[in-house]
This record gives sequence, structure tokens and C-alpha cells, in this order.
Amino acid sequence: MKNFYSATGLVLLAILFLALTILAGSLLRGVRIDLTEQGLYTLSPGTVNILEDLEEPVTLVAHDWGGMIAMGWAVRHPERVGRIVLMNTAAFHLPDGMKMPPTLAFVRDTRLASFLVRHLNLFSRGATWLATARRLPKPVRDAYCAPYDSPAHRIATLRFVQDIPLEPGDPAYDTVSEIESSLALFEKTPVLLLWGEKDFVFKPEVLEIFERIWPHAESHRFAKAGHYVLEDAGEEIRPLVRDFLERHSI
Repeated sequence: MKNFYSATGLVLLAILFLALTILAGSLLRGVRIDLTEQGLYTLSPGTVNILEDLEEPVTLVAHDWGGMIAMGWAVRHPERVGRIVLMNTAAFHLPDGMKMPPTLAFVRDTRLASFLVRHLNLFSRGATWLATARRLPKPVRDAYCAPYDSPAHRIATLRFVQDIPLEPGDPAYDTVSEIESSLALFEKTPVLLLWGEKDFVFKPEVLEIFERIWPHAESHRFAKAGHYVLEDAGEEIRPLVRDFLERHSI
């Protein structure tokens, strides 16, 4: 089975660009939540409005697609944001010169990929093999996949990939444009950037975009960590986050 996942996982490696943050998968067994607006599975005002009831000032800690959702809320409520911690994510369109990998385009745009993701759970299962630099124990891999135990429960893992906005007219394009154009609102907000450098799509070049937008940000790179940076570098990250929060009290 390992060889099977390793082979088919080549298709899945690139879809980590918008992979769902499922680090708490073991806690979500049996829980089915649709945080999208009207079940559209697209980044929208309905998505970011789930944060409306948070007490302020807010400390945003986000990874992957969670970073886009968190910053989508933040640009609408900059006065409520006290601190930002981001890990292997994006809050802007693909920059010039950075193309969508062919494998990612395959998952986004083909019926075959839709079938594989929904019926074989290749998105979640493949990510458990490919999103870390070190091999995860089987119970941990199973925990990541636990929420996605049927085709119906895997819809979001497909739709979020299909929602990658590449051109005007794509459902989430205007929302991402709004987020990108508003990131300068946080030029004085304490920001901590934590980056696994072995991430297939969120490469160091993506981190460098954040660093140009927020030159005041504190950045830490982890050369031996992948997309699931907390799995590979959790022992190093915890004291960094604790120190950051203590130095920037709110």
C-alpha cells in the first residue's frame, strides 16, 4: 500500500497550496462542518464572517488556506487584529513568474481527479505521506484522514482546490485581490512568520513575498520541515510563538 500511495501521491503533492488545515483531525472525528457561504465551498464573506464573534484584540494563528481565510477577515477588521502568526500560507495571487504546477492543475480541472479525491481520499491520505519531511506514525496519518471518511465528507478537500482563483471571473478572485491589496494595513502589527522550506508549493519564495510586504515581520525558516511545519518543527516553533506573544502583549 505504501508504494501505491507514493506513486499516486505525486499527483497530490502540488495540491498542498490550498490544503485544508487538519492538524486537529483526531479531535474532529464525527464532526462535519461547512464554513462556506451557502455550501459553495469558495472563499467568500460568509467564510470570513465565522470570526465575527471573537473577542478583541484578536491574535490570528493560521496555516495554509486558514491564512487566506484569517487575512480575509483581518482586512475587513484591521482595528481588531492585535498579532498575526502565519505558517506556510498565502494571502495574495500567484505572483508573476510562479505558475500553477501541472499536477495541481490536474486536480483543479479534471473529472478524473475529482473521482480520485472523493472516492479514494487521495487528497488527505496522500498529504499524510507528502506534507512532512519525516514519516508520520500510522495513528497520526489516520487521524488526519478521519474526518474524510466518505465521498460526501471529502467534497471540501476537492472544492478548495478547485477554488484556486487564476483569473478574473473565478469565484474567489476578487476576494483574494481585496486581501492582497490590503495587507499594508498591518505594517505596524506584530507579525511572526514560520516556514517549512521543504513545502512543495509554499516555497521560500512565497515567504519572501510576505517579507517584502511586511519588512517588520519576524521570520523563521525550518530547512528540514515540510508543509505540515508543526509536525516537523513543533519543538522549535512552540518556544518561538510563546516568546513572540510574551514580547507583544495585548
